[in-house]
Amino acid sequence: MRVCIVSATYVTQEPRVLRQIRTFQERGWQVSVVGFPGRLPVPESWDFHDITMPAVILPETAASEAPAEPVVPAAKNGRSFLAKLAAFIYWRAAQPCARSARTIWTELCRLAHRWRQNGTVADANVQSARRSLAETLYELERPRQLSSAEAHEIFFATTQNAFIRDKVTGAVPQADLVIAHDYMTMPFAGPLAERMQASFVVDIHEYAVEQYHFERNSAEERYFSHVTRPMIEALHRDYFPKARALSAVSEGISRQIQIDYALPVAPTVIRSTPFYNEHPFHPTGEVIEVMYHGLVNGSRHLEVGIRSLPLWRPEFRLTIRGPGPEDYIETLKTLAAELGVEDRLSIEPPVPFDEIVMTANRADIGYLALMNFSRQRQFVSPNKFFEYVMAGLALVVMDFPDLAPTVRATGIGRLIEEFTPEAIATAINSFDRPAIDAAKHASLALARDLCWEREQERMVAAYGLASLEAAAERQNRPSRASGAGLRAAGRALPRRPRGWPKHF
Repeated sequence: MRVCIVSATYVTQEPRVLRQIRTFQERGWQVSVVGFPGRLPVPESWDFHDITMPAVILPETAASEAPAEPVVPAAKNGRSFLAKLAAFIYWRAAQPCARSARTIWTELCRLAHRWRQNGTVADANVQSARRSLAETLYELERPRQLSSAEAHEIFFATTQNAFIRDKVTGAVPQADLVIAHDYMTMPFAGPLAERMQASFVVDIHEYAVEQYHFERNSAEERYFSHVTRPMIEALHRDYFPKARALSAVSEGISRQIQIDYALPVAPTVIRSTPFYNEHPFHPTGEVIEVMYHGLVNGSRHLEVGIRSLPLWRPEFRLTIRGPGPEDYIETLKTLAAELGVEDRLSIEPPVPFDEIVMTANRADIGYLALMNFSRQRQFVSPNKFFEYVMAGLALVVMDFPDLAPTVRATGIGRLIEEFTPEAIATAINSFDRPAIDAAKHASLALARDLCWEREQERMVAAYGLASLEAAAERQNRPSRASGAGLRAAGRALPRRPRGWPKHF
């Protein structure tokens, strides 16, 4: 049997995708993966389909100088070509499939190239015609509900999304199950499953309609509220009823999705837990290491933690580990120097996926503090929470609905009441060494339950893998009457070879 997993992420370093792939491979499924390649090489066992759009116009030097955050001009009548172009580029940047400034800048170069060739970009131009709906919605006094056709028109107006649609059409082998990760892959994965007559599943990572934080009354906020959010809602209304199953990373997202779309059954909660590995207990030493691992960029607001650092007792140090833009990392270092705590801060590069938990085990406290700007943040249940538990750390995390009950019930750490330097310092300073060691022991005990071995059982049941496998087995069973072993139409279920590896 074959599963096709569609994810608009760097799939070789996306933990949830990697865990799903391993589960399917251990059950004997072949795996097709549609996504962006990451820093790590693509395993040979994957049938991989790279959806990176070639930059056929963009020179290498220009790519590195591309602006990271294009600005949408205020809407007005008779907007110039540049104003329209900037609005479109913002729309492109707001899409989760926009993986880099290079991709955004490529869009700009493509359209500017046409403008230079033609002298102008006429309203009859295909790209301008496709953008007209988004521009009209942007200028409405109030947002309105979109039809499925309108949502798809906006979604496929971007060159990247149109490229991905064309890329996957006819290129992906026949599959028995297609999994879409979040709304931005449903317009690719849904039709793909329909064409293949395969089962279709949606795995929900984010409460997407409140995923982004914009300055109040800004053009960005207006574009999201008038164009992007109605598009997301329309895509959800279209694809959720078509899915064999829905899953979500947290209870909060699952409950709210059920309410928003009047679903008869809430999406199955499948938490983003790591595979279980036993890690040693390390007694807390003279220096107490507080560690954050994950993305290191402005959306994580790590500068708030650094501003808190001078308020921590002197035995505490902070380590930040993960990938991020050099300019933001330099900003954090400069801030630490200004505050006089540069000797208590270490910023380190990321480690390979399979070394994340093992490396975290060397620390004492796992740090998770986020700005609470929407229900998306309140519903957060990130990988790092479970990785800290698996590493046997004490935790200091935000008092969010999907995290706080576990912390309170198990004694694995402390809660941060507000996202301020002072509140963070209060939570950190509430630890002494015996309390940290007790929390570490609690985490090591809890890790046996908060592991992917438990969560994958929920995934297998929710996605109906056993019934799909049984149906394929019945199709491939030899006829008793003829003994000829004739197969019904469809592909055979490969039997697991003897000695099939447990890990890829």
